[in-house]
Amino acid sequence: MLNRRCSWALLGAFSVLAAAGQLPRGVGPEFAFHYDGSSSEFGCIGDPSVKLDRGRINDNSCDCADGSDEPGTAACAFIDALSPEQPLPGTSSGSTNATRALPGFWCKNEGHVGAYVPFEYVNDGVCDYDVCCDGSEEFGGRVVCENRCAVIGKEHRKLEEQKRLGRERALKKRAIMVAEASQLRRRAESRLAQLAGEIKTAEAQRDEAKRNLAEAELADRNRVVSGGGGVGGKLGVLVELARKRVEELRSSLDAVRQHRMTLQSEVDELKAILSTLKTEYNPNFNDEGVKAAVKAYEDYAARDGAAPMPELASDDEVNELIKEDSADSGINWGEFEQQTEDTDILLSLEAYLPESLRKAIRGRMVDLRLWLVRNGIVAEKVSTGSESRLVKAAREAADTADRKVQDKTKEQEEQRTDLGKDYGPSDVLRALRGRSISIDSGEYTYELNWLGQTFQKSKKGHGDTNMGEFTRIDREAADEEERIDGKSLGKGMRMVLRYEDGLGCWNGPRRRTDVWLACAETEELWRVTEAEKCVYKMEVGTPAACDGGEEKEEEGKKKKDELYTTDQLQSASPKGESRSPQLDAQSPKSLRSTMNNNQLKAIAILLSIGASAWGTSIGIVAPLLVSLDKSSSSAIGRGSITAAYYLGALPSYLLLGPRLADRYGRKGGLLVGTFLLCMGGVIVFVACAAGGRGWTTTTTMLLLGRWVTGIGCAVVSALVPLYGSEVAPGRHRGKMVTASHAGFVAGIAVGLWIGAGFHHRRYSGGDDDDVRGSSLLALLPLTPASIFATGIFFFAPESPRWLTQQQQQLSSSSSSSSSSSSSSSSSSSSSSSSSSSSSSSSSSSSKPLLLRAFTLQLMSQLCGATAAKYYLPQLLHNLGVPTRTALFAGAAEMTAKLLMTPLDMWAIDTLGRRVCLLAGCLVMAFSLLINGTLPLLYPRNSSSLADAICVAFIFIYAFGYSFGLGPASWVYSSEIFPTPVRARGLNWAASGGALGSLVVSFMWPIGLAHLGSVVFFFFMAFNLACVPIIYFFYPETKGRELEDIDALFAGRQPTGSEEEDAPLLPAERTAF
Repeated sequence: MLNRRCSWALLGAFSVLAAAGQLPRGVGPEFAFHYDGSSSEFGCIGDPSVKLDRGRINDNSCDCADGSDEPGTAACAFIDALSPEQPLPGTSSGSTNATRALPGFWCKNEGHVGAYVPFEYVNDGVCDYDVCCDGSEEFGGRVVCENRCAVIGKEHRKLEEQKRLGRERALKKRAIMVAEASQLRRRAESRLAQLAGEIKTAEAQRDEAKRNLAEAELADRNRVVSGGGGVGGKLGVLVELARKRVEELRSSLDAVRQHRMTLQSEVDELKAILSTLKTEYNPNFNDEGVKAAVKAYEDYAARDGAAPMPELASDDEVNELIKEDSADSGINWGEFEQQTEDTDILLSLEAYLPESLRKAIRGRMVDLRLWLVRNGIVAEKVSTGSESRLVKAAREAADTADRKVQDKTKEQEEQRTDLGKDYGPSDVLRALRGRSISIDSGEYTYELNWLGQTFQKSKKGHGDTNMGEFTRIDREAADEEERIDGKSLGKGMRMVLRYEDGLGCWNGPRRRTDVWLACAETEELWRVTEAEKCVYKMEVGTPAACDGGEEKEEEGKKKKDELYTTDQLQSASPKGESRSPQLDAQSPKSLRSTMNNNQLKAIAILLSIGASAWGTSIGIVAPLLVSLDKSSSSAIGRGSITAAYYLGALPSYLLLGPRLADRYGRKGGLLVGTFLLCMGGVIVFVACAAGGRGWTTTTTMLLLGRWVTGIGCAVVSALVPLYGSEVAPGRHRGKMVTASHAGFVAGIAVGLWIGAGFHHRRYSGGDDDDVRGSSLLALLPLTPASIFATGIFFFAPESPRWLTQQQQQLSSSSSSSSSSSSSSSSSSSSSSSSSSSSSSSSSSSSKPLLLRAFTLQLMSQLCGATAAKYYLPQLLHNLGVPTRTALFAGAAEMTAKLLMTPLDMWAIDTLGRRVCLLAGCLVMAFSLLINGTLPLLYPRNSSSLADAICVAFIFIYAFGYSFGLGPASWVYSSEIFPTPVRARGLNWAASGGALGSLVVSFMWPIGLAHLGSVVFFFFMAFNLACVPIIYFFYPETKGRELEDIDALFAGRQPTGSEEEDAPLLPAERTAF
């Protein structure tokens, strides 16, 4: 049965192929079934009842009423739907149908795109290569048309590829615009919520001001001594009424002046329009209305020049009149204000009392009268004079508070109205609001203000014509041919912006503009036409009009590394499966909603303590190296002890750290790293205590301890900035990571201070054989490490982004296991391969980021910073500084760097990462130049001044590192990776720093011993080389959320940040 069905299917396929091979000339593929040759007769397409012999097809005689019997000739070219219906001579049906059944002559155009050519073009003696590139429409022999489809098809495919790439770029820009629009909407919503609180506060202030005004008025009306009677009281009333009247007249005069200026500008504009009309209109054009208007204007111009103008007050004179009254201008009202007469004092008994007693009694009497008035015992006095200054001040405060409430309420209504407006799909046009584009066309420049107005600007200076104001967004169908340059509306539904109620046309309606939008890579006004009188059509290209972006946006939102809400996390959990208690306890939503500034500060302090444990482990090395005996104090011996640390840190960065952070969380990884750090310190302590003063027999154990310390410190050093960057918001992330770097510097300083103290004790009366103090240095990191581990375990929340990633993986694994149980093994394997390919793609896309971060970490150590950390006492000793003083100087240098932390925290988030990196490299390069040059000019410490300058520039070098590469390399490396690979990326990048430190720590003492100060020049050259690398390959990331940085390194400018208006530098674009 199955074989029979296959046979029938093959037979049908061969029949179709055979029929296709016998199709008459000019038949397109969609009409092939009408000419399949299964019958000896052919039925007209429009009227199948009309049968023709197949030999009459393409016989150059139009027999069918619809012309379907002549698909390959021009015999039926006269048939047109617009022609009147009439009987066709020579037809068997005598039909009056004048509708053509076929769209034209079909050109196969092999190697290009098949197309229909109008029947009128068939055998007309012209090669129509634009439609029929194979020349098949000219088969009559009048002209020979070669087949150019190969060349034309190649060029067509090239143009189509360019269009496709342009469309992809346009969609990317549209995604940026949607993100910017979303950010603007969130800002508007945030502002609306903020205004609600501000209005409540302003209303409370207004009510308080009104109460104060009422109290002041009551107190003013009920003063014990008043000049309310007699002539003085009447004069006060008159003065106050006169003042109010003058103020009213002054306000009216100012309003009249403003109105006069407005009318004058309108008259000038109308004069310019009529003057242009008079100059440029065609007198031969028989329009009586225009002629009458020109004649009336000429008469008006003649009268305007001849009639005498009344003399008006100048603007200066009017300005002088509307000035506020004062002692210097206008009326000095103070001279007429109510004055207390000498006889008034007789009305008050307290005037006969001493001054001090009089003031006390007067105050009590005022309070008593106010109390009597409030309780209705005594009637209020009616003010008969002007207000006191206290009342005026209270009234001004009340008016100001009331205006503030009105302004806030108005702004609230504007924000609410704006949020309710239609800005197109995904609010995309919100990102264009306020921008303008224009085009020159003849003697005018046409300007489109997005969601504002459209203008026609004369190049002859005749003013701007308002062509309409934005009202709404519609969608209409466009039906235009595609242009080669792509600047056309094409076919399909398009967004149309309606701009209405513009300036009225002469003897016509008010102007209106329809702005048709089409997909393009950039905003560009292509052309302006006047479709009908005073109705303009603008054709505009913009990424905002590109379709197909919504689905990608939704898919991107699902994949985007963002914080899920609690409901999303719960809905992602498979039914019937218990959730992790850790996920329930620390959901990202609850963490984000309760993470206030105080908690962020507490986490920053905790991370600083953790980083100080790492710094202390490094800071104690220099004092320990000073304490080595002669057998171990060679350059190779010192290099080996410092290099052992990085031999442990390097594999830890590459292998241990990423696994701990991704499998056990950021908290789990930090706890394991802290434990290993403490274990390494204990091993070093045992080695120092057992080996005695020289540690000669325990060198292996000492190297082992430093190796274990390196493993633990690598985990802590990578996960501390990683955790801080994931917890802190974008605007504070730089400060958070810089604070941890400050803790690292503080740890080094503590190690150096305590080590210098132990060394000072040994050389100022201590027991030379007792090295207990030096060995105790190894236990110093345990104190901050213990505090840090306790805080992380009991108080710090887990990273919300890691929790979200774990929940996504949990949902993915659950859904895949559910689908695998109901599907075949083949689909399971397909899903597995798809997942692996996706993972591979993700890893591949992170490789450029990893290269940047790895290089930056490598530069941060190859700049020479490792030598400053470990060999600073030796460097100072070579410059003539005693060992004991050198140890204290190193500690002081680290303390000074610590005091720079506020500057670093401000600069990293204000000036930006790039500025700090570039400035730090230049400062370090100049400092190394000084330290390399002066010892060559003044060898063997022959100049104490030169040595002092070198010491000073060693400290300046340290400040440059602390300002630039020190904190910025960790900030940058901790924020550029997506969440799924952030832990691995940061750890692998940090291995670059470990590699650089390994090289510098081992080679520096050897180079210094053999080359002297020349070694400084090598590191100076490296710092200078870092400047162009940072400038060209490291774009700015300050102020951006971690999720927006993915878009930044994808080659586009994200706007979900606080710096969305900042343009990218040309050098930043090259980093993409």
